Amino acid sequence: MALIRSQVVINNETAGVIKFVKHHDYGGNLPNTPYPEEIQPAEWAEFLHHGSVGNPSQSIGAVVYRCTNGAGQEWDWMMSWSNIYGITHNAGFILRSW
Repeated sequence: MALIRSQVVINNETAGVIKFVKHHDYGGNLPNTPYPEEIQPAEWAEFLHHGSVGNPSQSIGAVVYRCTNGAGQEWDWMMSWSNIYGITHNAGFILRSW
């Protein structure tokens, strides 16, 4: 039985720092390292989300980061992924202002 993993890369193309808000692991986890706390402008960060042990192995999760736009408004955005061995490989994000 294969253990699936998801390599997630986040590229900050904003003019400000983006900051980690929270995460949720639906299947699998991030062993031994935390999610990146801050990502500086023009920088990127990555993490390797390990899938759960099961049949099938699945790496399913989401992270929320916060940034400030040019008008000084805070925006939260969520990036999620669903990677199930032999079934799906999906990723996406949602942007929301407060």
